[in-house]
Amino acid sequence: MRLNLAIPDENSDYGEYAERIRRAVSSSEFETALCLWDGLRRALEQRAATGQLTAAEVSAARDLCSWTAINAQCARAHAQRRLAEFQAAAQAANAYTRAG
Repeated sequence: MRLNLAIPDENSDYGEYAERIRRAVSSSEFETALCLWDGLRRALEQRAATGQLTAAEVSAARDLCSWTAINAQCARAHAQRRLAEFQAAAQAANAYTRAG
């Protein structure tokens, strides 16, 4: 089941982007999260260009970036573990096939 993670429009605030990024990452929708990050980057750039970007927003974006990186690394580690389990099972099945 795919979540509804539509890209917020240019008038959306940081909180809407952050919430959708967290939901996308939490559900392993990394491609969607990347699109959302790109939208957030554009929104922050626009705010910076108009002098409206605050230190709190920059800090929140940095925290969200760290959270995203940690969760992506965890997902990668889980995927690597599962792959190793599949490889071990395949090797064991192959060994039984040869023995029989």
